[in-house]
Amino acid sequence: MNNSSKIHLRLPEPDDVDILMNWENDPDNAQFTSNEQGYTEQEILDFIDSNSDIQKNKQLRLMICYEKSENVVGAIDLYDVDRDLGTAGVGILVDPAQRRKGLGLSALKEMGHYASNNLDLKTLYCEIHVSNHPSINLFEKAGFEQVELRKNRYTIQSIPVDVYFYKKKI
Repeated sequence: MNNSSKIHLRLPEPDDVDILMNWENDPDNAQFTSNEQGYTEQEILDFIDSNSDIQKNKQLRLMICYEKSENVVGAIDLYDVDRDLGTAGVGILVDPAQRRKGLGLSALKEMGHYASNNLDLKTLYCEIHVSNHPSINLFEKAGFEQVELRKNRYTIQSIPVDVYFYKKKI
């Protein structure tokens, strides 16, 4: 999975637990996720342990590392993987200090290649909070097309949230 000049993707390791806890439990990120509770260190370690079993979990998280180093700059997930339908959701988080460098776009492209070549998926999709303009711009730049507005899709802090549904053939 090292075809990009800016990044490479790898499975999470126990050493990643601190950075994952920071990202997963950051209140600035909570506004864009349906998980309001946050995660414990043990839950993240358990997830890392079982992450590589995509058949069982229907999910795969990969760490985004800068260039040829192991410096972690983000994470990208496939979720709701359905190999029979050839579809999966995709989500991405790039560390705020590393944004606007093209790393997210490189990671989306790399994940698309991986999903197509290794998992035989045909379509990736995502849901993006209507006010998350950086993510909207990123996914549109990566070739995802908005196909639907889903009103009141989630409730975050007791407030209904609308999301855009995007998809891309890979």
